[in-house]
Amino acid sequence: MDRGASRASRWATFAAALVIAQQVAGKAARDALFLSTHDATELPRVMLAAAALALVCVGAIARAMSVLGPRRVAPVLFLLSGALFAVEAALHPRYPAEVAYGLYLHMSAIGAVMVSGFWSLVNERFDPHTFKRIIGRVAAGATAGGVVGGVAADRVSAAFGTGALLPMLAGLGVAGAVFLLPIGGSGARPDPEQASTGFEALRTSPFLRRVGAMVVLLALVGAFLDYALKAEADLHLDTERLPAFFARYYAVIGVATFLVQTLMARPVLARAGLGGALAALPLVLLGASAVAAAITHLWSVVVLRGAGAVLESSIHRSSYELLYTPVAPEKKRPAKLLIDVAGSRIGDAVGSGVMLGLLVFVDTEIAVRIAIVLGGLAAALALALVAQLARGYVGALGESLRTGAVNLDEEVDLDATTRRTLAETTLALDREKLLAEIAELRRKRGETEAPGIADVDTDFRAALQSEDPARIRGALLGKLDAEQVALALPLLDGPHQGIASHALSRSVSEHLALLARTLRDPQVPLGVRRRLPRVFAASSEPAAVRGLMMALDDEDFELRFRAGRALSRLCARRPRLTPVREAIFAVAMREMAVDQATWLSRQALEMGEGDQSVDRSLEHVLTVLSVCLEQETLRLAIGALRSGAPILRGTALEYLENVLPENLRDALWPHLERKRSPQRRPKAVIVDELLRSMDSLQIDREALMREPDETSS
Repeated sequence: MDRGASRASRWATFAAALVIAQQVAGKAARDALFLSTHDATELPRVMLAAAALALVCVGAIARAMSVLGPRRVAPVLFLLSGALFAVEAALHPRYPAEVAYGLYLHMSAIGAVMVSGFWSLVNERFDPHTFKRIIGRVAAGATAGGVVGGVAADRVSAAFGTGALLPMLAGLGVAGAVFLLPIGGSGARPDPEQASTGFEALRTSPFLRRVGAMVVLLALVGAFLDYALKAEADLHLDTERLPAFFARYYAVIGVATFLVQTLMARPVLARAGLGGALAALPLVLLGASAVAAAITHLWSVVVLRGAGAVLESSIHRSSYELLYTPVAPEKKRPAKLLIDVAGSRIGDAVGSGVMLGLLVFVDTEIAVRIAIVLGGLAAALALALVAQLARGYVGALGESLRTGAVNLDEEVDLDATTRRTLAETTLALDREKLLAEIAELRRKRGETEAPGIADVDTDFRAALQSEDPARIRGALLGKLDAEQVALALPLLDGPHQGIASHALSRSVSEHLALLARTLRDPQVPLGVRRRLPRVFAASSEPAAVRGLMMALDDEDFELRFRAGRALSRLCARRPRLTPVREAIFAVAMREMAVDQATWLSRQALEMGEGDQSVDRSLEHVLTVLSVCLEQETLRLAIGALRSGAPILRGTALEYLENVLPENLRDALWPHLERKRSPQRRPKAVIVDELLRSMDSLQIDREALMREPDETSS
């Protein structure tokens, strides 16, 4: 992680603490004030009204988020919320019932938008791989803030009354806005006419639709269980005890969330993967709902709702936010807010509407039991979505590489190799453009068809020994017999290698045995052997695959490198010839089981050409793996890792972490994350090297070493 990202992660951690402290204390004030002035039967109505208000607000805020970005919008939302808390604090002594209703709407509508805006800002600031590394720290800050907010709500309300929480919440809103500013993030402002809306993003992305479905289902669970908790509290506690109950409930939830986030969130995400971490919340809710439905009491409902709240703010939040990291900003900005807020409010609205209808026919005690059962059913549906979301996340990472890895800002300073690689990647996505480029390259190299074709009676050997490209090309037209193939092979190591390669490719299938012997014969010039894999790639026979697999075990890295490329192309064209995965994985493991010096020594291209910054070892490993994994996306990952752009590199790392088997990932990661700082050499060695270099300049070294007055004349 670079310094900027590290600094931003620290600010994000502090900001998260303030954001969640305000949310926890605000919920405690909301619930206590509302139930102190209104009956529990009013809960479904106010929840329904809050959901409607949120749906009205989210459209305008999502549009602003899409055009201006979370870096500009999120601090404004915090200032607006702080101002509303200040107004509510001023009005509360005279209008307690009205303020309680307004506070419920405020916290349920704008409060959810604020939290979503904060996570959008953090999500957009970091690439997927870095975000996975820092999400634990940021979430730990959030849970610590939840502890502080819950304890503060308990102490302040006990000492000064629940109304005293409102000025404190106003101050937290202003502080949150201040702490959001240093996080930074993308300042890109797309054309308002072309900015995507959340609905457009959902329409074009099945992955985002599934994320939205999960949010709606979990919000539905929350609505049912929130009603059950508050209704049970209203049944068993008198009005004077409600503020202390909710303040202590949220304080305990904050402490438990902090412990789970600190001790369990990262190990669960690392060992169970994204799918396992996402499954934790609905799985626990499903089991706890069954227990609470069988034994319905205040303590069982508290445990049920509390377990859901703890997991939702710890393990689930850490994994849920990762789902958005591969999504392009123009889709993520409006869609995330729409999903987080509108999805949650839709779930609240449906749940509140169902409970409001039930209360017409049943009393509160029966309604609580029904709410618990319905919450369990919704949790089961959410659990069924998790497997699809985990697969969709990997697909979204690949899509991000395909559509985003080649669209770099023109102002980014990249080396020539990176630009060339990204240009090649772009061409790979446009077949017609690629073919046009190939034709142009051939024209520049003089490889177009020559008008003069050698006469059929021309002596084959003499033609090949001539330096006339047209004569050589004419001799190599059509299918070649074994003797002609043997005579043409030496041309692969010379100026006419392109002509020879094309000719041999046309006849490769008929002479695979001869070419395979040549490929693995150490007595054959290395230049010939290194160019043979390209010939093998033109075949569609299993023997060609076997020959290339043997070449992957050769001592020469350059030959192995080219054999890997050829095998990848051949199997992409003929998937039925793909070797078994275990054989490919074994080759990749052999290439990675080397020390740093060997890994880095492979960077130099043949004949000293090329950019030394290109990680050829990494490219070879990923190319070999592309034989049995997704070829195009792995090749784009290579381009992204080559680039100097952190977002691209992080996306590629996250993709690899999700698609590679564990043993391969463990072997590759030390090479990816190794610090390659240059070793410091002794001063005497450097001076001696500089002095030796002067010999080639024919300078009088002794004269240069004299004092200035000795050399002056």
